Amino acid sequence: MEICKSFDCIKNADLSNITKRTYLERLRYIIQDTKTDLYTILTNPRKYLEWIKNHSSSLQTQKSYISAILAVFKHTPDMKKTEQKYYYEWYQGFKEIHTQIDQKYKLNQPTEKQQQAYVHYIDIIRKRDELEKGSRERLLLAMYTYLPPLRSDFNRIYIYDKKPSSYDHKNYIRLFDTTPKLILNEYKTVTKNDSFDKDLPPELVDEIKENLKKEPREWLFMDREKKPYKENSYNRWVNRTLQKLFHKPLTISLIRHSYINSLDFNKMTIVEKEMIAKDMAHTVNTQDRYRLIFN
Repeated sequence: MEICKSFDCIKNADLSNITKRTYLERLRYIIQDTKTDLYTILTNPRKYLEWIKNHSSSLQTQKSYISAILAVFKHTPDMKKTEQKYYYEWYQGFKEIHTQIDQKYKLNQPTEKQQQAYVHYIDIIRKRDELEKGSRERLLLAMYTYLPPLRSDFNRIYIYDKKPSSYDHKNYIRLFDTTPKLILNEYKTVTKNDSFDKDLPPELVDEIKENLKKEPREWLFMDREKKPYKENSYNRWVNRTLQKLFHKPLTISLIRHSYINSLDFNKMTIVEKEMIAKDMAHTVNTQDRYRLIFN
């Protein structure tokens, strides 16, 4: 049985572009690795839930795979009805993973992997200031330290150094403004939040301009082919760079955890907590979950 031909059910779904890309990546990989078709995967939940477990580095990755599978059921007409039994088994798998993730977050306990990779936020700032001004490595750390750290949202940021007749890119920096701004219209939580609009502090503006003097270009970060990074390749480059700088498998996610851990929420008002959550493009509840308690 051929379903979701050419993944049209995902491509045409009412989902953010980032979510679509993630789901398509997961579906293509499981099909390629198992050398089977999508319908076989959908109708054999027990077998392929086990495959997902064995091929995922974290519970979040497992959840991402199952979410992609459930999206096919949801966005293929009548499939939830005709294949209700299989949909239910996949959904039960999703609920189990979600419960495990939820329990871990509620305890605020770092995983063994997080403990090994963790770097205090002040040490990330110190490393930034040690690096050569104008270098890509320093600019990378600047983007995650002069602003409350966002997610992997900087792979495709266009830089407007002059006011354009129209803004043709979804994510960009308005460097020409008296107070330059970062604008994001496409990011992970875009369906939950409005367009992200943030004034850039003068220190970060200086870092960007210094870097552009050294390497003039139109995009904030570019790959070896002088093109904006794809999301996956950006993550790989960031992870390699952080490993090189800190000699630990530090990630963007852990930088976000580290930033939250550096704050004293006991001395903050609810309004201040909400402002930080907004600046990090997540909810106050998610913010509480980001705090890690080390024994």
